[in-house]
Amino acid sequence: MREQISAPQYVQLSFEERLLLVDLECTRRSDSRIKRRLKLAEFPVQAAIEGLDFSPERGLERRLVLELAQCNWGSCLTIIVTEGDWMRDPVQLFAVQDLLEVFDVRFGKMAPIIASQVPVAESHARFPDPTLADAILDRSVHNAYRLSLTGDSQRKLRGFRTMPHT
Repeated sequence: MREQISAPQYVQLSFEERLLLVDLECTRRSDSRIKRRLKLAEFPVQAAIEGLDFSPERGLERRLVLELAQCNWGSCLTIIVTEGDWMRDPVQLFAVQDLLEVFDVRFGKMAPIIASQVPVAESHARFPDPTLADAILDRSVHNAYRLSLTGDSQRKLRGFRTMPHT
């Protein structure tokens, strides 16, 4: 904005046109930050919402997925992301306690995303303590948008390398 006030090439533009330029610059900077962070993350597979397979055998509801992709369900800046292999093996007690603390601090303020290959019905048995299992599942399952994929693994179908076990 300061540049626009002092630079003569902007004098002839209306306020709305100058505001649009500021908006475009903010968008450009945001896009650059996202691209830089994605590059630094070194994800093994590049993915985008546009590349999702919505065929019936996958079991994805297109409308819900696209609605969630708009991030209108919570703060996109404050999301807990849990790896897809979470709960593949039993969860350690210290991890459950840490997760419960995070959920308690963020409950009602920020929306977590939990991705797991374990069906919700089998989740309880993965926790070392039934009371903690109840507490975690109570905070993560109720009022959740749940997407349950069906069909073959995309790694298998597309030939992606499998991730090493952690």
